[in-house]
Amino acid sequence: MILLSIDVDRDNFAQKNSWIQKVVTEAVANGFNGIVVLDSNKDYLLINEILKYTGLSSRQVLGLGTSIESEVVARMVAKKLGINSNYIQTSVIGTRDKSFVLWSKGRVAEASLMSLIVQEKNMFSVKNMQEISREYKELAEKTRKLVFSSVLNKILMAMDTSEQFIITLVHSRNEEIESYSSPVLVGKMGVIELIKVNYTEDEQEALNEIKKAINDELDRYKLR
Repeated sequence: MILLSIDVDRDNFAQKNSWIQKVVTEAVANGFNGIVVLDSNKDYLLINEILKYTGLSSRQVLGLGTSIESEVVARMVAKKLGINSNYIQTSVIGTRDKSFVLWSKGRVAEASLMSLIVQEKNMFSVKNMQEISREYKELAEKTRKLVFSSVLNKILMAMDTSEQFIITLVHSRNEEIESYSSPVLVGKMGVIELIKVNYTEDEQEALNEIKKAINDELDRYKLR
């Protein structure tokens, strides 16, 4: 596995993009055929650039995207419920800059997270959801280095064992130019399966806004 950790801005994007292409292309030329994991604030722009220049398959190139935010939300929900976060499955969709929590698909063990809201004991409330939605981005930034190791460990375990994980990562979609974080099934060979998500009307609207922002950036950086 190659792990590339690099943040970029508008002024140095072209330079950093060129450096990434050089590193991965040289690795491939020397026989590398493994997984590339990109930890970057602009991974959703750089993913397709790596694929374009290296010849690697889409399953081999992943961006950490909002995986840290997703893990943070799971821990926040777990704290509200007083249980271990390993029992929580939540996804934050989009990019580091623009994202939303996919509440409609959140789960606690085998139960839908939304189902807990309507229970008489009120284990989890709309107010809890709203608080987490407001606070998760700030908490993710504060704890990024700490949570990073947890997310990376899941990816490494998927590649080194027969265990598979659903992780919210940036990945290339053949039918779309833009890439953004959404749930994928990860195993030894990288992305095994893209998880089909049926969004609510509000979630689809939020996703459309994210796609528009990504397309604006693709045009700004002249990446298509």
